[in-house]
Amino acid sequence: DGSWHSIYSPHLPIAGGQMLRDIPGAMKESWSKGKDWKDYVNRGGGMDFLVSYGKLFRKEGGVSSALAGLQDIAGWIGEVSEATMRLTIRKQALRKLAERDGLKAEEVLADPEKYSSLWDEATFYSRDYFDPSQGGGFARSVDAAVPYFNAGIQASRGVLRAAYRNPKEQAMK
Repeated sequence: DGSWHSIYSPHLPIAGGQMLRDIPGAMKESWSKGKDWKDYVNRGGGMDFLVSYGKLFRKEGGVSSALAGLQDIAGWIGEVSEATMRLTIRKQALRKLAERDGLKAEEVLADPEKYSSLWDEATFYSRDYFDPSQGGGFARSVDAAVPYFNAGIQASRGVLRAAYRNPKEQAMK
């Protein structure tokens, strides 16, 4: 219906288990940039990574260059963790969408071509949960001076949206 719905259980221990179930496979895909990651990007999931914001060091030689190298390594680790969470969310969204449509989740997860529209919708859910590239001109301007300012706004947006849509469920979490 185009409106935003939670894809995880309203009960924190169950929601945590739902996430933990998919993290190992998603991490492997993110690490290797495997077929699920490529499918995610091809369906419109590619976006800026939070770790690409606010880099402090540039490769100009000397200490700055060495620190930039460490920054790149830390950035890669951050990208893998962000990609892992995006794929984890998408997989849970696929399960929830299959349930909504009266389908077996295993079938939907196994056949992205047959259930292409559900895979597209799940990619949207994943991208919409947290997208640091969203934000207005003011937030982006401040972000240049205060690293992660816009990311904080986007994370807060998700929490506030969930509280607005379903305050009882958000209070339980």
